[in-house]
Amino acid sequence: MPRFSKLHQFAFTPRRLAWPWVAFNPARTAFAVPVGATTLAIRGVEALGDVKDVELPEALALPTVEASTSGTSARQPGLHSMALHPDGKTVVGFGWRDGPVAGVARVGAPGGLVDLKPALGELGPMAATFSHDGTLIWLSAESDRGAALLRLSFPSFKLEARATFSPAPPPAAHELFLHPTDDAALLTMACGQDGTFLQVGEMVGEKLALVVTQGEGGVEPCGLADATLDGARVCLVSAEKVALRRWPDLVQEAELKLPEELATNFNGVRIGSRFFISAIEEDEENERAVVLDEALGLVEVVSDVPGMWAGRLGDNRLVTIDRAKGDKRLGYVYSVEG
Repeated sequence: MPRFSKLHQFAFTPRRLAWPWVAFNPARTAFAVPVGATTLAIRGVEALGDVKDVELPEALALPTVEASTSGTSARQPGLHSMALHPDGKTVVGFGWRDGPVAGVARVGAPGGLVDLKPALGELGPMAATFSHDGTLIWLSAESDRGAALLRLSFPSFKLEARATFSPAPPPAAHELFLHPTDDAALLTMACGQDGTFLQVGEMVGEKLALVVTQGEGGVEPCGLADATLDGARVCLVSAEKVALRRWPDLVQEAELKLPEELATNFNGVRIGSRFFISAIEEDEENERAVVLDEALGLVEVVSDVPGMWAGRLGDNRLVTIDRAKGDKRLGYVYSVEG
C-alpha cells in the first residue's frame, strides 16, 4: 500500500492570485510560491529547506482584490501567473499594468519589466510554462472578444508563433500542461458549470497549429492529472469519474466511475506508472487518494492525504496546500512510497 510521509512544511501568501498558486519547472525538480507582495520563494526537490527568494517588479504585485466573477480576469491589475525556468533560479511573472506585461526575477538580480503589447496586443496574459529547454515560453491570453496560445522566445520575449481561437465562457481559469515528449501543450480552461474547454497546440515546422479535438467545444467540468508515461494519453478527472483521452485529438478511450461514496477534487498526479487521484469521502469528508494503474484499473484507496493537490515534485513527491483559509497559507511536501 502506498504511504504518504510529510517531508516539509512551508508558508506562503497568495492574496487574490488565481489558482494555481504553485509554479513548477518543466522537469518538476523545483517549485515557486508567492511569499510577499512581489517576493517569490523557490525550493528544489533535493534541498527543500534551501529557499531562494526572487523579486518581481512592483507592477506585478499580487492582486489584492478578487477577479471578476462574470467577465474575463485578463485585465486584472497585477500578477496573473508564473513560470519557473528549468534552471530552478529564474521566474517569469505575467500580468497587466495598462497593458500586458512580463517580469523576470532571478536569484541575486532585481526584476525587470517587459512590455508584451507587441506580442499580445490587447489580450491579457493568463497561464504560462517554460519549454523543456527553457528557450521558449508557452503562454495563453484572452480578452472578452478573443483568445490565443502563443510561444515567446526567452529571454527576448519575441513572438515566435501564435494561434487564435474563440474565448471560453468567462470567467475561465486557465492552466497549461507541457506535453512530456511532443513539442506541444494542452490548455485547460475551467468555466464552472459551463464545463472545461480544451485546446491543444503543437508545432508543425515553424507554425503553431491548433489540433482539432473532442475538447475544444467543452467537456464536463474536469481537471488534468497527467499524461501516461509514453505521452500517448492524458488523464482527465471530473467529479465522479476519471477518463483517458488519446493524444493529441483527445478522443476518449476509457473511463472509470469512482465508488459512490467518493467524489474527486478534479485533479491528480502520475507517480511512476500509476495515477493518484485526489478525492473526498462525501459523508465523512475524509481526504482520499484513489490509486489507478495506467489503464484506469482501481488499485486501492488510500486515506489521510490532506489538502489541495498542487502537483508532483520530482519522481515521487506531492505538493499540497492546506484548506484552511487566511492571509497566510500552509503548504506541504509529501513523499509517496510503496
